[in-house]
Amino acid sequence: MVKLIIVRHGNSIGNFKRIFIGQTDWGLSEVGEQQVERLTEYLKQFHIDKIYSSDLCRAYNTVLPTAERLGLQIHKMEGLREIYAGEWEQTTFTDIAEKFPETYWTFQNDIGNAHPDGGERISDVFDRIKRATEGILAENEGKTVLIGTHATVIRVMNCLWHNDTLENLQKYDWVSNAAVCHIEYENGKYNVVEYGHDAHLEGIITHVGVKKQD
Repeated sequence: MVKLIIVRHGNSIGNFKRIFIGQTDWGLSEVGEQQVERLTEYLKQFHIDKIYSSDLCRAYNTVLPTAERLGLQIHKMEGLREIYAGEWEQTTFTDIAEKFPETYWTFQNDIGNAHPDGGERISDVFDRIKRATEGILAENEGKTVLIGTHATVIRVMNCLWHNDTLENLQKYDWVSNAAVCHIEYENGKYNVVEYGHDAHLEGIITHVGVKKQD
């Protein structure tokens, strides 16, 4: 069995300003740093053997305190990055809705078929996340792995965890900043133990973006 402890990054500067930053490498907001402190304390209950992260700093810095506490290296993976949003990058949600009403509507209401203008298709995100996840699983039999990543990535991962298709992705919700998903993988099957746990963030929970997106 492999245990995956998957965390969304803390509230970012993009989240705070309600800007879609995608793969733009902006850091955590002040609230995000507070969330990371709470998350780091919460993660102490898990015996973590290895840590992976998106190479974007908001995800990396979310798991960094845990890595430092345990004396573990963080293995950066481009495959764990947020969706590349093309012309939506560094654009407010309000402006996206005005400039790209049709594709924005799809992102909100039929995300499995979404394609930000000039960016990645959700299907492309699914393919790279599947490859990244399979690589992590292959390297870590019998271990507990911490993964720092992003809102769209975690939402798309649900299709792997539930052996579902992207056509049904809309039914899976976004997770809040610094929320935790606990997944077990054994004999080719995933078991979702907990999804989007954020009780450790009471008082500073943030759901920022398109229906809790970042």
